[in-house]
Amino acid sequence: MESIKKQFPDVRIILTFFSPSGYEPRKNYSIADAVFYLPADLPGVASRFYDAVKPDMGLIVKYEFWQGYLHEAKKRQIPLFLISGIFRKDMPFFKSYGGYFREGLLAFAHFFIQDENSMRLLQSIGLDNMTVCGDTRLDRVLEAVQKKATIPLLEKFKNNGLLWICGSTWPVDDEMIIPIAKKLKGKLKTLIVPHDIHSEYIDKLIKENPSLSFARFSQPENVDITNADVFILDTMGALTSAYAYADFVYVGGGFGKAVHNTMEPAAFGVPVIFGPKHQKFNEIAGLINANAGICVNNGPELQSIVFELLSSPPQRITMGSAARKYVEAHSGATSIIIDKIQTKL
Repeated sequence: MESIKKQFPDVRIILTFFSPSGYEPRKNYSIADAVFYLPADLPGVASRFYDAVKPDMGLIVKYEFWQGYLHEAKKRQIPLFLISGIFRKDMPFFKSYGGYFREGLLAFAHFFIQDENSMRLLQSIGLDNMTVCGDTRLDRVLEAVQKKATIPLLEKFKNNGLLWICGSTWPVDDEMIIPIAKKLKGKLKTLIVPHDIHSEYIDKLIKENPSLSFARFSQPENVDITNADVFILDTMGALTSAYAYADFVYVGGGFGKAVHNTMEPAAFGVPVIFGPKHQKFNEIAGLINANAGICVNNGPELQSIVFELLSSPPQRITMGSAARKYVEAHSGATSIIIDKIQTKL
C-alpha cells in the first residue's frame, strides 16, 4: 500500500478487515483513504459492497478467499490480484467437490504466490497466470530494521548482559519460560512480551513467581530495572524494535493456534526458537533448513536449546547471520508486484 501511494499518489485505497485483530491496529492508518470491516460474505452483500465502493481493482492478501466477493468480482470483470498467496493440497480448490471454489479463483487476473508448491497446485487445476515472488512481509520487516526505535528502559535492563526475548507469548509459553528464567537468574536476562498485556494477567504472573525480580515497561519507577531478572514489555507496538537488543529469541504461539511472526527477529539477525504449530508458514521451514531457526516440542527442549545458545556465542552468531541472509534472499516481492500491476493503477 505504501509503495502504491508513493508511486501513484492519486490512487484511492480502501482497506478492509474481517476481524478485530486486523482492524484495531490499523483503523486509523493514514495511507488508506478509508478503513473498515469487510461486510460478511452473505448472499447479496458483495453486490451491495461493490455498488457502494465501485472498485477498479482488488488486492486480496494471502488466504482471504471470500467466495461471494470473488464470484461477484468475476461477474463484474473487476480484476483481482492475490498478494503473498500460498496454497496447500488440503484446500477445497483441489478437492473433487471444489468446483465452486475453483470457479472463484477465475476472478484473479494474476496470482503473486510464495512458493513453487503453490504454483504446481494452481497448474494442476489449469491455472497459469502466476508469479512466484515470495512474501511482501519480508520487505516490511527489513524496512522495520531500518526504522527501529531505541528503547532506553530496555537498554538499562540489558545492561550489556545477555538477553533473550520471548515475543507474543501465551500462558502456555510463559509456563515454560519462567522456570528457565529462574534457573538462569544472574546469567541471562529475560524479556517477555505477552500477547495479553492486561494488568490482571501480568499481576498474576508476577505474584506467582516471588523468586524473580520483575520490571514492567508501564511502571519503570517501581523497581531497580538494571538489577531485575525479567522485564515485561506491557505495551503495544514496541516488540519489533525490542528485537534489536536480543541475543536470541523465542516466538510464542506455537503451542496454541500458530506461531506468531518469526521474520521480524530473523531480520535483526538473531537465532529464532518456536513451537511445533508452524506448518502453515513456509518461512519457518526456510529458517529451519537454513539452520537459523529451531523448533521445540516442549519445555525441556526449550530449556535445552536456551542453555545451548547461552553457552555458545559462535552458534548464536552463525544462526543469526543465517536468519538475516534468509530474509534478504527472499525479499523483493513488493517491487515485482508493483511492476506487474502498475498498468492497472
